[in-house]
Amino acid sequence: MNRFSPLFIIFLLSLPALACADFYSHKYAGISFGNQHANNLCSEAEKRVQQISASLDQVDLSLCDDKNNAWKLFAGIRWTPYLAIEASYQNFNKYQLDTHISYGNGEYLNYFSDFDSQLFNIFSLAYLPLGESFSLFGKLGTGIWYAETNEIQKGEVFILYQLEDGSLIEQLTPIRGELTDSSNGFHWAYGAGVNYSYRGKWSLRIEWEQFSKIGGDTFLDEIDSEAITMGWSMHF
Repeated sequence: MNRFSPLFIIFLLSLPALACADFYSHKYAGISFGNQHANNLCSEAEKRVQQISASLDQVDLSLCDDKNNAWKLFAGIRWTPYLAIEASYQNFNKYQLDTHISYGNGEYLNYFSDFDSQLFNIFSLAYLPLGESFSLFGKLGTGIWYAETNEIQKGEVFILYQLEDGSLIEQLTPIRGELTDSSNGFHWAYGAGVNYSYRGKWSLRIEWEQFSKIGGDTFLDEIDSEAITMGWSMHF
């Protein structure tokens, strides 16, 4: 009578574990869209305005737009039901600040500033599976940021002109100037979210992420930004 080999029995017992490994062990890549918010942008701008207004007649923060759209590309490897490593490129659309300064004698200056940032991140992810398809996850990582500031200055100021007869006269004159600056540095990041996986073929995720100390001296001060996004990824 034929008998089962012990190796064959071990193979049969290991099939559920192998199936689970196939389901969770995969490479993936995807894209996300959502919204971003610079948490301390407007508060820092108000502080600067108050400092400047102590020595000038009037300074107004006429616009502070600290919310905008965001998108990112991401790719990673999830080699167990509980762990993954992921890299991402994140683009934050422009934040905007407009400031008006008047001097009381007819002179004034308007500053139109915007701040654009790009982030390159790497994360470690920890998952908590909830059944076969859903899981919660937390993430912790770091990365490099690149920030660019563009500023347009418009207004009217008194300029001293010399006439043909040699006399001097002050005239209120329109002026305009532009300034561009950029910098880069390191940041910390963390977040959490919910992931749904369809038969190990593709996934949907909703996540919240926080990015600390972006911007340096390029734009007011270091800014803490957060993003809420929804993304789709394909498994390989």
